[in-house]
Amino acid sequence: MITINLSFLLIQRLEKDALTGVLNRATLAPELARIKEELNHKGENKKYPVQSVMLIFLDLKEFKKLNDMHGHAVGDKALVKFTTALKMAIKRNDMVFRVGGDEFLAVLPINNKTTVALGNIFNRIKDKLGNMSVMGAFNQEVLFN
Repeated sequence: MITINLSFLLIQRLEKDALTGVLNRATLAPELARIKEELNHKGENKKYPVQSVMLIFLDLKEFKKLNDMHGHAVGDKALVKFTTALKMAIKRNDMVFRVGGDEFLAVLPINNKTTVALGNIFNRIKDKLGNMSVMGAFNQEVLFN
């Protein structure tokens, strides 16, 4: 029982970014290969097979400046708030990867159950991630996007 729990925790640590909790860059290639395989086999034996994939690359604008001006603790808060909002803006089966310090990739498998146009999906994510803020030193509100 303890071995199973430790194995699970080890796998979680290897697959997820420690700060944000999203998938890390090391898991990107295997996940894309899995989706590609599903696309090639047209999702045989699946109720809603993947028909295409939408990739959205997200980069926090001038994040280095935020870190330099307000410190890494505030930068970390911004990254956590950003990824939390991003995860809330996407569907449960969509994936978010941290591919760099302030760079993220959202992978959205599209199937016949997805009835909303791709532009609407992108706009929903963009709206959720608009101007955000975290509390900095001396209870100063720090804006980022």
